[in-house]
Amino acid sequence: MSPKHFELEALLETFTTSQLRELDLSLAHPGEGPTKAQNHEDLIKKIATRREGKKLVAHALRLEAIYPYKHVFLFSFNPSGNGSAFEHLRKRVDKGFPGLFEKPVLVEPSEDELQPEVCVLDRERKRLLVKFVHLVKTWQWEWSSTTKKEMKPYQRRHPVVVSILPHEKLITVSFPGYTQGTFPVKMQRTTYTDIAQNACVALAERTDIQPRAFPLRETIDLILQKEPDVVDSRQYLKDETGRLLLDSREGDSGSASFLAGKFDREANTVVSLQAIRKVLGSMTAVDILLHWKKKELFTRIAFHDVAPEILFIWKSTAPDAALIDETIKMFVEYQQYSSPGKLSEAMEFIEKSSPGTVIMPTAIGQKFNLSTDEVLNLSHRAMERGVVEILFKVKTDDQLAGFENKWRTNLSDFPHTVSDENDNSIDLADHKNIEVAFRRLSA
Repeated sequence: MSPKHFELEALLETFTTSQLRELDLSLAHPGEGPTKAQNHEDLIKKIATRREGKKLVAHALRLEAIYPYKHVFLFSFNPSGNGSAFEHLRKRVDKGFPGLFEKPVLVEPSEDELQPEVCVLDRERKRLLVKFVHLVKTWQWEWSSTTKKEMKPYQRRHPVVVSILPHEKLITVSFPGYTQGTFPVKMQRTTYTDIAQNACVALAERTDIQPRAFPLRETIDLILQKEPDVVDSRQYLKDETGRLLLDSREGDSGSASFLAGKFDREANTVVSLQAIRKVLGSMTAVDILLHWKKKELFTRIAFHDVAPEILFIWKSTAPDAALIDETIKMFVEYQQYSSPGKLSEAMEFIEKSSPGTVIMPTAIGQKFNLSTDEVLNLSHRAMERGVVEILFKVKTDDQLAGFENKWRTNLSDFPHTVSDENDNSIDLADHKNIEVAFRRLSA
């Protein structure tokens, strides 16, 4: 088998059986029947043999770029340029990824970097797509003999799609995701946020399109107030004093109604939904699970420093690109309705905080609808004026072995590595494993 044939089969292995049949029929000549096979693996081999060629590769790569993926990171950007923003961006993408609109390239992926394979011009949905590919490593225990188990690594081809939507001023980074399994203690996992950030860096380096985190917390709060079809089945929140998990068991009522009902039944106390929402909104969201009842869909939104991540969970329907588009469109529309971020209000909030208050950048960003970069710039200016001091701690909720995970003012107080309660090693030389906050100083 030639290397190119091997890479083609590796590409087709990422397709489901129904997607393979769609690909096969799209390449069939008039009057030609579908490829017959005994199973999924046999279908891959027969399509690769029967349809092999540049047309098969190009079509498969383009289809892979438009399929619905369950992990979606949201970013905003400024589509500046003369004339049509769409045409202006197309030219920038074409210049940054020359030839990939007309001639997709099937590459041999690596773990080291995201490699571009195809660009797609989707005029119907008014978006530009750039599809990358890389290898991800997974580990699992296998019997090497009748008495011994060994941990063996496997590599998997993993597509990553960047979608640019100039009208919505939106960029999404989407991919299918993977399970890394039991991971060796000494090795660092590749996180989904790493992948999303690397995709944005690759896009910016080639096109000078600069993604920034999409402000979503306030948008979700507004959707929950205005859309009766959408309820928050679960909210995981935190602040400096503790953590709160509210889970209504995927019922018809949201977290606020669930909590109000508990106060009414168990404590014979009436607490308004407005008061509960105010309390919940004052805390930093870690993740929120939304139930879209009419769509028969759940979305879990995880709030990362890089950008919010939406996990689409299909309960009784198959993955649907149109439903993903509708859901994201609602986020975009309500984000436009929500109050714009105001740096002056955020600055005033920091300055009026009580001495000793620990100020979390994520919480400020969610409260005032600001990006992480805006909050950090604001906080650093306050630090230069002597209003706050910077704090550091290990970015984990787990207990650490032999190291108290408290806020510290000096990075030199941290060891090079620490281990958590699950014996996972955390490299503290990697900045992504350090959490940053600011503490209000005395006036």
